[in-house]
Amino acid sequence: MSEVSETSGTSEKQILKRSDAIYIDPPSSSGSSNSSIYSRNSDNGGGVLGVFSGMWLNVNLMIGSGIYATPGTIMVLTQSGGMTLVLYILGFFYVMIGSFIYVELGSTISESGGEQIYFEKAFPKPKKMVAYIFSFISIILVKPLGIISISIAASKYTYYAIHSYDESILENINNLEFWKYRFIAFGIISMVTIYHLLSNKVAVWINQILAVIKVLTLLTVVIIGFTKITENPKRLSFNYLFSNARGIEYYKNYANSMLKVLFAYSGWNTLNYSLDEMHNSKKRLRISNPASVLIVGILYCLTILALIVSVPKEELFTSPETMSAKLGKKIGSEVAIAILIAISCFGAVGSGIWSNSRLIASVAKAGFIPIFSPVLRRFDERWFTPFNALIFQWCYLTIIIFLPLKNPYSVLVNTAQNTDIIVYFMCAIGLLVLRKTEPELHRPFRIDLSWVYFFILFSLAIFVGTFIPAPDTSNYIERFNYILIIIVIIFGLICWYLIYYRPRRNSKSTPPEMANVVMN
Repeated sequence: MSEVSETSGTSEKQILKRSDAIYIDPPSSSGSSNSSIYSRNSDNGGGVLGVFSGMWLNVNLMIGSGIYATPGTIMVLTQSGGMTLVLYILGFFYVMIGSFIYVELGSTISESGGEQIYFEKAFPKPKKMVAYIFSFISIILVKPLGIISISIAASKYTYYAIHSYDESILENINNLEFWKYRFIAFGIISMVTIYHLLSNKVAVWINQILAVIKVLTLLTVVIIGFTKITENPKRLSFNYLFSNARGIEYYKNYANSMLKVLFAYSGWNTLNYSLDEMHNSKKRLRISNPASVLIVGILYCLTILALIVSVPKEELFTSPETMSAKLGKKIGSEVAIAILIAISCFGAVGSGIWSNSRLIASVAKAGFIPIFSPVLRRFDERWFTPFNALIFQWCYLTIIIFLPLKNPYSVLVNTAQNTDIIVYFMCAIGLLVLRKTEPELHRPFRIDLSWVYFFILFSLAIFVGTFIPAPDTSNYIERFNYILIIIVIIFGLICWYLIYYRPRRNSKSTPPEMANVVMN
């Protein structure tokens, strides 16, 4: 690690408790020594995550509000149920390839932290700039916005389930008064944070139960929806599915639709943030990651098909945000579906809080958070939870959730997912860089490079599409949501220079946040 050279000029070492210290291997002249740095994790020790618990961790975050909230919006953008299904199938293949990319990175660099760790290894110069900027935008923007958007969806469906007697609630679910859903969302985040503070084993247990409930919920929707096929067989015809599909001039609509599809799939890389807590992660990651994507991808595609069969075309392209509630009404389980959607979102919030707290701890371990790094990276000695990182995250989420944004769900989804596309793209580039710079590094799993190139090109196609105005897009946020992303990236670059790079440029002394590093 580069921190070794920066701290080697110190004249003394600080002897600390094991729980407070970061252990760094001494530099070696042998070229193979890098592998020991890459592989330091719990492979030979304990860990709360196994193959199935790791798989369910991914599934729990993937199946959230996205599959229920985005299909109607996508159908409005594409004007075609068939194209909506095609986009979900494309999203499935894109995410599966991405999952294999992350399996190679995670099994090669088997440390918790996900992209922050991979960028440190692939792009170490100048002074870990890429890793710092990624960490900045993830902690400040992407991860919190994802958690908040899902918690808001959970609160709205909870409110709807409680007030199902009022038909106007269904049609105005996205126009509820500020306090009516913000405080419910705040309560959800607080409740999830509490049980994550108490024990990682309890959190994993709850997450697994919720993930199973989600899978069973989608299966129920699929089965009931498919019973409608005999009543409406024409809805499976090519003409019914694709007759009104929009043309290439609506490329931005398709790009935005794919962003929403990928938001529904988001969470497929959650396990990469917790590899230190997984038994034998080098071997088990290659099973858990693809298995979670396969389960969710099949369920999603079948759910979209069930939606197309169950809901008449004239209703598919109106009131898109309430599409899932309409589906519940069609199959005679309106309140039950709303409750199950709320539970599904609750579980996704749980996985999001788990993974983001681990990211915060990993970023603090890298010394990217001045002054607070020694505090935020610590895990509770009794429960093995990143206690301080969870408290920090809860405070920050509370601030965001009460910002006076109108209809925040759509804004948050577009902003978060646009940024995620950049991150996925850079990870694929990082894999190519590591293949070239570290050709002899042990890789328990290797993905064929042709798939990596496809992933990179597809990511570019989606990102470029967001810059192209659609003929009927008048909403300023929809047209220019990427401006917020650019501003945050520039601000992250400024912080990197002023907070991280400049203090280390000519310094041979130990940076303040690395004062409790113990050299092995």
